[in-house]
Amino acid sequence: MLAINQLSIQFGSKHLFKNVSVRVHPGEKIGLVGVNGAGKSTLLKIMAGVKHVDDGVLARSKNVSIGYLPQEIATFAPGRTLFDEAKTAFAEALALQKELDQVNHALGQVPPEDPGFGDLLHRQGDLQHRLDQSDIFTMESQVERILLGLGFSQSDFGKDSIS
Repeated sequence: MLAINQLSIQFGSKHLFKNVSVRVHPGEKIGLVGVNGAGKSTLLKIMAGVKHVDDGVLARSKNVSIGYLPQEIATFAPGRTLFDEAKTAFAEALALQKELDQVNHALGQVPPEDPGFGDLLHRQGDLQHRLDQSDIFTMESQVERILLGLGFSQSDFGKDSIS
């Protein structure tokens, strides 16, 4: 679950949000609609933890993860493609996968009678469970669908700059 309580954001003397509260329960899907400058991107940045609130509380359940892909990508990091950049929305899940790979490798190196073997098995199970709850297994198709929906062609996916 994601809960925002009494959120307030102010730019100078202008209140973008004042005492906003919302809850998003597991399985719910939400959409943000509003005119330019209404604060949709700001709210998404807050929900993703990219921007902090002036006032109020943001609470997320332990297994909740929110990806955010900025609208304004000035340049890609050297050697990164459009597809790579879009995959950064899955950074947390990719980090879990990397750690799981390391744990799996360690399990192959440690004998079962080793005192740390049980800890590694437990960590492996925890990581696998968290990955199963993430969207990492459909990441490639989701990224492709989103980029195509934004008007990019598949030939753009491997480019390291878009003009």
